Amino acid sequence: MGLSSAVALNMLDMIGVGPFITLPLVVVAMHGPQALLGWLLGAVLSVCDGLVVAELGASMPRAGGPYEYLKQIYGPKGLGRMMSFLFIWQLTFSAPLSIASGCIGLAAYAGYLWPNLRGVWLRHNLHLAIPLLGRLEANVVITPGTWLAMGTCAFAVVLLYRRITSIGRLSKWLWGGVLVTVAWVISAARSCQACRVYLPGGTAAIANDPSPEGCA
Repeated sequence: MGLSSAVALNMLDMIGVGPFITLPLVVVAMHGPQALLGWLLGAVLSVCDGLVVAELGASMPRAGGPYEYLKQIYGPKGLGRMMSFLFIWQLTFSAPLSIASGCIGLAAYAGYLWPNLRGVWLRHNLHLAIPLLGRLEANVVITPGTWLAMGTCAFAVVLLYRRITSIGRLSKWLWGGVLVTVAWVISAARSCQACRVYLPGGTAAIANDPSPEGCA
């Protein structure tokens, strides 16, 4: 895998589907296009994180990534073994949840294009009493979009079950799609013609266009 494929994979891992799922919630909470400020701050933090990982990768150019970094930082025969094991252990939980959230996000967006996917087939409330943790409540909802999400997850597994070089080429196409989507979101925010952008704390900034029309 070359540099371009590695960059594409890392950018896909950093951006993911999270911003696109939470974007409507952030826009509502921030009351307008100033929600992009959160993206800008997140980009700054991502640059800091990327620089740290780049330094670690340059000083320890071995396969394994964070697993190898933790083992070397804390000692390969001491605490490092436990820390690297804990990293892999939590990854077995977080990685499937991350993939599932992306598939659920895709099904949610597909529901706007095909409203039939949002119809409810089954709804059930679960109440579980877990010792030492208390009462757990869960709302189980099954829709046609549920099957779309499950099928998307299975399709992603099939795509990943191939040589790493093929995955690298595929990641470039997906990376291009992510960049186009991000550019579309930014351009949509800039097209907002509200004359004032209200920020938390009651402050406001004047936009370039003083026309009284609000955001569409």
